[in-house]
Amino acid sequence: MNILNRILLFLLSLTVAAASLLVLLFCLGTFPAPVWSNELVYAASIPESIIGSALAFVISLFALYRSFAGTNKGPAARGSSLIVHSPTGDVRVEFAAVRGLVDRTVLGVSGVREVKMKMYAKGESVPLQLYLQLVLSAGADATRVAEEVKARVREQVEQFMGLKDVPVDITVAGVSDRIAERKHRVV
Repeated sequence: MNILNRILLFLLSLTVAAASLLVLLFCLGTFPAPVWSNELVYAASIPESIIGSALAFVISLFALYRSFAGTNKGPAARGSSLIVHSPTGDVRVEFAAVRGLVDRTVLGVSGVREVKMKMYAKGESVPLQLYLQLVLSAGADATRVAEEVKARVREQVEQFMGLKDVPVDITVAGVSDRIAERKHRVV
């Protein structure tokens, strides 16, 4: 849920809370009937009330739409996992494992200097989609390297997770002769 949706939901919650408090006060007889009916007639006649109620109605429709909207449209979050179904049972594969596998595979292709990857978990028909941004070395054939990267990534993902024909979209983001510095991990 992004920040705009949170703000709109907060405003809608405040509006509903204020309206329910007013109804409760009216029902308990806190205000005499002539006073609140006079105020209600006045509030209904000013344009701010009409605009406010229309805005609250639109926000409530938007919140209703967002509550039923799908959640698998964004990139997979860190620490997320994908459940892979196999004949012997389900296996949960962390996205960090997939990222490490793809990084190692892509950097093993001749001509690739750097790789950045985004993963999307789509659903049952296409459980995983990969978007790769590559920085190639100068003089590398971009089409040959891209085809080799796609073939190797698909092969590794199929061997590792059993997913066939995973969509791999490749964008060449740059050309460089500088070798990317890697952080060394201490195990």
